[in-house]
Parts: sequence; structure tokens; C-alpha cells
Amino acid sequence: MLSRFFIYLLLIIVMPTVVMAKYCVQVSSVRTIDKNYILKQAESKVFKNESNVRVEKTGNYFSLRIGNFANNSEAQLSLDRIKSMFPDAFIRKCTYRPQSIIYSLEDNSLAYKHIAKEKNSITYLPPNYEN
Repeated sequence: MLSRFFIYLLLIIVMPTVVMAKYCVQVSSVRTIDKNYILKQAESKVFKNESNVRVEKTGNYFSLRIGNFANNSEAQLSLDRIKSMFPDAFIRKCTYRPQSIIYSLEDNSLAYKHIAKEKNSITYLPPNYEN
């Protein structure tokens, strides 16, 4: 009886995640304090012809990702186009979770869209910092 419960649990929770997992290109990932930096990266001209350019928040990290590709070959085409500007970009399996997206080039209605447009950046220094 208990093993049947775990099988059902596996089918309900784990299988949809595996089925939804696709490929994306991860350009960069930063801690929360660098949110404005990664949002500015998302505005790069190199992404103009890319699909599904977004910044996702996962825990204390923000990741700039491109695409929701069905296979590795499609993701490789995108990676080849952006590798000159972002040499550390790589292909990874991604589970596309719209609820974790805080910024998208395609969606102007997201709450954090205005952050990428800020003109001034603030540098946080420790209280005892001496120049």
C-alpha cells in the first residue's frame, strides 16, 4: 500500500517536471545584490533576435536565460550567436516556470521591467570602508 502511494506521488510530482524540462542557454547568474546588473545584461543588442529572453529568480539568484528549446541542437544555434559577447554562456536543461520570471524582453507588463531602465546605479559599501 505504501509503495503504491510513492508511485502515485512520483507520477503526479516528478513526471510532469521531467516532461516539461527543455533546453535553454544560460547567459549568467548572479546573487540578489547584482539584480540591476543582470537586468541590464538582458537589454543587450545581441539578444534582439533571440526568443524568450528572460531573467528568472530562483532562491537568492537571478539567471539570464534564453529560449525554451525542444532539443540541444536548437539551443546550440542560439548559443553560437551569443557566445562572442557572453563567452561563459552554456546550454542547460531548464524547466520553464513562468512564475519565476521577473523580467522578459517580450513582456512589458512584468513588475520589475522598470528596474532595467534605471540611469543611476547605487554602490553599497560597508560602513568602515575607506577610499
